[in-house]
Amino acid sequence: MFSYYPAQSIYSSNLSPRDRYLSALAEAKAAEADYLAAEAAQREEEDYLRRRLAQLEYRKRDNFLGSRSALPVPTVPAAYPSYDHLYRVHQQIAEEEERRAEAELAQRRRQDHALRQLEAARIHQAREAAQQRRIKEQKEAAALTALLEQSLQVAEPIYPSRHK
Repeated sequence: MFSYYPAQSIYSSNLSPRDRYLSALAEAKAAEADYLAAEAAQREEEDYLRRRLAQLEYRKRDNFLGSRSALPVPTVPAAYPSYDHLYRVHQQIAEEEERRAEAELAQRRRQDHALRQLEAARIHQAREAAQQRRIKEQKEAAALTALLEQSLQVAEPIYPSRHK
């Protein structure tokens, strides 16, 4: 039931480390799917055996009592799951993994979008703070210039002009 692929296919010299990693990951997922399918088959077989035991106990009790009971006889399915069932289990596992991967991707995209918005807000805030500093510096410079001009107009020359 479990298939094993030799390691030489993974560690081929013409594959990059990333390709080897992805290949190993795919093989691990395939092994996991095989394992889950085997567990499902084992559960079905155990369920079959339980139903078969219940059927045999029912027949034994019915023969012992010598009369027919009104209880229905449980039906007994095939002992092993069909290929279609295993295929459906594999498909279900693949679909669940795909949905999980899509959900993780969507979550990462939402996080990236939130980080970009936060960064944009920080940049905007820094620009506004810089603009406020420039405006404040311009006002201070204008006030100093006005004060300097006023002090020059009010001040009399220290040495009177000789050319009057």
